[in-house]
Amino acid sequence: QHGRDAMVVVRASQHIGNKYCYRLGIDDTNCATQVSKFSLSPTSLGVKCAAHHRQAVFCSELTRFRSLDGSCNHPQHPAWGQALTAYKRLLPPHYDDGFQSPRGSRVNRELPNARLISTTLSENRDLPDSSVTLATLQWGLFVAQDLSHTAVSKMWNTGGSIACCDASGRKLSPRHVHQACFPIIWMGK
Repeated sequence: QHGRDAMVVVRASQHIGNKYCYRLGIDDTNCATQVSKFSLSPTSLGVKCAAHHRQAVFCSELTRFRSLDGSCNHPQHPAWGQALTAYKRLLPPHYDDGFQSPRGSRVNRELPNARLISTTLSENRDLPDSSVTLATLQWGLFVAQDLSHTAVSKMWNTGGSIACCDASGRKLSPRHVHQACFPIIWMGK
């Protein structure tokens, strides 16, 4: 349900952008910045938005163990890491349309394939290093256990998983590709 609500907000933001910003000559980034300042409180989505309607967190200094929901695990910021709270960006997003489309290059072409860049710039060698091997493991655990549990998009009508390619891994026709698809094409190697 959160994904569906988020798509409603994105669509409404795009509508506002199309109706007002583009007509007034406001660029995508500034438009998105202005639209993001609108409050959802007076809308039906405002009630559902857990990030904006989180109850105050009370933390006891007598608690010996970490909480199950992640609250009170940071003394100065008790809601950091708490379940059902939004991720906070370190930097503002840069979307091609200001709201959702992955950014492209500055010369109106697609960006290079991320997988191709990764395999070109790095070698697949096993070089254990006692000072960074544990850090790599910890990063992998963070990605696997925290970020991978981020809400995923679902099909509107069926509620099933979205399909970005067919069973053999080939691209779907644009008509059948879900708007949340942004596949990294496998280039071999």
